[in-house]
Amino acid sequence: MARTQSILLFGEGKTDAVFLSHLRDLYRVPGTAIKVEHGRGGSEQTVVHGAIKIACLADYSNVLILLDSDRNDEPIPPEWCREHRLSIKRSAPCLEALLLEILGDGKLSGLRHGANASDRCKSHFQGTYLGTDRSSHVLGRLKKTLQARFSLELLEEARTRIPILNEIIHAIGGGIS
Repeated sequence: MARTQSILLFGEGKTDAVFLSHLRDLYRVPGTAIKVEHGRGGSEQTVVHGAIKIACLADYSNVLILLDSDRNDEPIPPEWCREHRLSIKRSAPCLEALLLEILGDGKLSGLRHGANASDRCKSHFQGTYLGTDRSSHVLGRLKKTLQARFSLELLEEARTRIPILNEIIHAIGGGIS
């Protein structure tokens, strides 16, 4: 009997995990077990190490880690990726920028670069699409927004123009790269 493929999708934080869960729900294929978890802050190495701890507990076939690219941390050692079957994807500069890009938000190009780019992207996304800047409301509103605004049709179109989105969706379908 063939072994079930198992994938760990690991987000840097809770909002990343909510997005990855939405993608998992839309793109999961039969015969693939997918768990979504998230880090709890710290450096990139701390987040990746948290993913490795969880991955070792269940011996996942593959691990996809979604990180923001807004930090200048020490690079992740390549041997970690080889030894633990990690695929690290980075949203630039943060998840909210990726969400704005998927939506085709015209203000993104002005928000994405320079000092405090992550803060500007987060503020714009939360204010425009979630209607709040209160952190206590973000996760609940994000879940509703993903279901309402990030349809399969939109994601299929967006993956043709956003390589990282296509790579994440491909991984969820069982093809980690």
